[in-house]
Order: sequence, then structure tokens, then C-alpha cells
Amino acid sequence: VDNENHVSVDDNDAVKIAAKLLRCGKEHLMWSLSTRRIYAGHENIVQKLTYVQAVDSRDALAKAIYANLFDWLVDRINKSLEVGKCYT
Repeated sequence: VDNENHVSVDDNDAVKIAAKLLRCGKEHLMWSLSTRRIYAGHENIVQKLTYVQAVDSRDALAKAIYANLFDWLVDRINKSLEVGKCYT
């Protein structure tokens, strides 16, 4: 947290592992968790996030990952049950 209450993400093993699992670069993940990009007309504005905003951003990412994982898992279970119905 800097003097204006903006955050930066520490470069550590957790970020490296998360980036690898998400199949993105760790610099891109660190940048995405600490900034917000706003398109206004023809301008591209990058705004640093405060601590509270960064926590909300992190939590939203985690929620999206878990939601997609859950949907994928339900789809796989449903497909496996459909295969079983074909043989009965």
C-alpha cells in the first residue's frame, strides 16, 4: 500500500502458482489484481486500486473461477450419467 492507499501485488510463489494454473503470465495477473482498465470514448484509462477495491477484485475472480469450475463439474457428471442411460 502506497501513500495514496493504492496496492501492489507481492511477487511470490502463490502468484506464480496461480498464474500457472490460470495459464497467464504472473505479471499480467499481478497487474490485473491491482489495477482497473476503463475505456472512455477513445481513451484507455488505467486506475490503480485501493486495498478494498483490490480485495473485491480478488474475491470476484475467485467467485468466477469457482462458478465456472462448478458448472464444468455438473456438466461432466450429467454427461457421464447420460452415457449410463444409453446402456440400460
